Amino acid sequence: MDKKALKQLAIDITDEKVFGTWNITARNSSNLLGMIFMPLLFIDEETKEQIKKLEFIHFYEYMDKAGPRAINGYPMFTSMKCLTREDSAVVFRMCKKLQEQKDKFLEEKDPVRPEEQPMLWEEE
Repeated sequence: MDKKALKQLAIDITDEKVFGTWNITARNSSNLLGMIFMPLLFIDEETKEQIKKLEFIHFYEYMDKAGPRAINGYPMFTSMKCLTREDSAVVFRMCKKLQEQKDKFLEEKDPVRPEEQPMLWEEE
């Protein structure tokens, strides 16, 4: 993926618009992965080998693509996208940076306190 696409993905992940294998608990990942990302149920051995060779380590999809049903509280998808090991490392660093920026923004104090602002109906 190019840098712009990775940045957009990081934004969408931090905005909780994307569901990925990173959202599945380790306990549920092995037995529910194919139920959550249904295309995995239908891939052949050759495709599995390609996935390993290309080092796709995460699968994800946008939440607006989720089906009407869920499995054990997880959404179900009939489509999915893949992230390589390298792209995953980059996008998760971006997510961490974005979350830090959001947290810093939320903690900042307003430069003007509300009690110092004139009321709308008061004249200055």
